[in-house]
Amino acid sequence: MVFDKIAVNNHIIEAEGQFTQEDSAIRLTTSAGSIGQYFNQLESSREAVNLVIFKDDEERLNEKELQLDNITVDGGNYRIQLV
Repeated sequence: MVFDKIAVNNHIIEAEGQFTQEDSAIRLTTSAGSIGQYFNQLESSREAVNLVIFKDDEERLNEKELQLDNITVDGGNYRIQLV
């Protein structure tokens, strides 16, 4: 599914991307550097992640107490996995 805004620990970032949810994992893919930079900061702090994903101001996903499992950059896209 696609998104145009996310809230990470109450920090709102307006950027486009895609997400999938499989079992206990949530995967985000985006070319937005603002999202990648924010998750890079969270990776070093190991802080729990509260995530809300929106499309056209409609809430698509709301998950709490997630952990950042993996973040990679592939061809200019950030791939972020939370569990």
